[in-house]
Order: sequence, then C-alpha cells, then structure tokens
Amino acid sequence: MANNERARLHRERHPERGREAAARWRAKNPDHYKEALRKRRAEDPTMKEKQREYDKQRYWLSPDEHRERSRVYKKQNPERYKLVRKSWWDKNPGARNAARMTYHARKIQAVPAWADLEEIKKIYEQAKQLTMSTSEEYHVDHIIPLQSSKVCGLHVACNLRVIPADANRRKQNFITGELTWQ
Repeated sequence: MANNERARLHRERHPERGREAAARWRAKNPDHYKEALRKRRAEDPTMKEKQREYDKQRYWLSPDEHRERSRVYKKQNPERYKLVRKSWWDKNPGARNAARMTYHARKIQAVPAWADLEEIKKIYEQAKQLTMSTSEEYHVDHIIPLQSSKVCGLHVACNLRVIPADANRRKQNFITGELTWQ
C-alpha cells in the first residue's frame, strides 16, 4: 500500500485529528490562511452563497449561542459594528423604511385614547437626561412589548421604563422579569 493511500485511510479513520491540525495551522498562519481563503473565494463565485447557507444552518442549530457571540462581538468592536449596520441600512433602504413604518404604525395603534401623552413625554425626557448626564446611553423600554408573538402591550406610561440601551437591545421583544404596575 502506497503512503498516499495509508494517509488517506488514516484521515478517514481519524477526521478529528485533521480538524485539530488544521485549526492549529490556521492559528499559527492567520495571514496565509486569509490569503488562501481570498483566492478560493475569487476562484469560486458560489462560495459566498455556500457560506451564507452554512451560517444560516449553524444559527438555527443554536440561536442563543449565536446571539451571545453577536453580543460579545458588538461589545468588543463597537465602531466596526456601527459601520456594518450603517452599511446594511444604506444598502437596504426598503427594508429599513418598512421596519420603521411598521414600528410606528403599531405604536400609533397601541396608544389608547386615555393615554397620558404628557406623562409619556416626561419618561422620554428622563431617558434623554440620563443619557446626557452619564456616559451611558439610555432607552425607553416597553415592559410588555408593542409587538410580540405572545402578547402586545400598549404605549402608555405604566408600560414604559428607562433602562440602559444595551439591556433594551438584549431584551428585544420579550417580557423579562416580574411585572409590577405602578
């Protein structure tokens, strides 16, 4: 049996060793690896689409892990994240406008006639003041989200609170903690 044949059989029997060795090589040679990846992408125009499909599958296997990695990345690379987000918004004006209009339409429908608009305005002013007086950004959060798969809240003063922006982003459209009404 030739050496090449033996090596192939060994790789087939021990695929994890090959993956470990490849990972060690990539760690030792990051520039060479990136260059080789660039060349492969240039030679195979479908590679980007394949990677996108692979990423989607990986995301749906463990969405919580993905969200956590995303949160850590955003925290470690705030400038890069802002650039990427702005770039996406600029390239997708239709999606951006649809998201904004959907949010505002739901918000308008979520304001009952009896809502105290002056009290709501004070809560937004409080968030603005906190942001200006501290180095941290604050948002007004809907305790019960305006749109959610389980329940939809109202845009009223008793459903609003001021919290740090990153906590509000993490919360998304979920209800967290215990509900207490004032």
